[in-house]
Amino acid sequence: MRLIALLGVLFVLASCCDSDMEYDYALECENLDNPNGDIKLFFYIDLKDETVRNTHVVTDKGKLMNKQLTGLGQKAFYNDLDYIMPITNISNSKITFEDNNQFIESKFELDISNFEMVVKYTLYNEDGGLEDYSLFPERENPLTNNFKCISVR
Repeated sequence: MRLIALLGVLFVLASCCDSDMEYDYALECENLDNPNGDIKLFFYIDLKDETVRNTHVVTDKGKLMNKQLTGLGQKAFYNDLDYIMPITNISNSKITFEDNNQFIESKFELDISNFEMVVKYTLYNEDGGLEDYSLFPERENPLTNNFKCISVR
């Protein structure tokens, strides 16, 4: 009888475990430099594994933009909207992480005291040179965007 009770307690404890609970930070971030943007960013930061899961949520307008970008070098940015990035540095005040692929290099710096983040993007064309950033003619490559994040726990 005690064995059955012990197994029951272990089963309840095991069923309460949820992988989402392991994240130290779960953040929704808004681009302050483009507040009417079509992409919402979500970051799930796991300090133990030193990884960040980055999820992009694209609105209908963003999907239209995605179709317009099909022939451009930055198309890789829109192809994979849910991926894991390594944390490159952790301090008492900042967490930095980055993502690099063939067409875009992204460096993220999150200030954990106020959940403000600076993201620097460098876009490359298929020849490996800097891509002209034609979506916003007033902006230059590399791009710097400021984000304000809120906890979504």
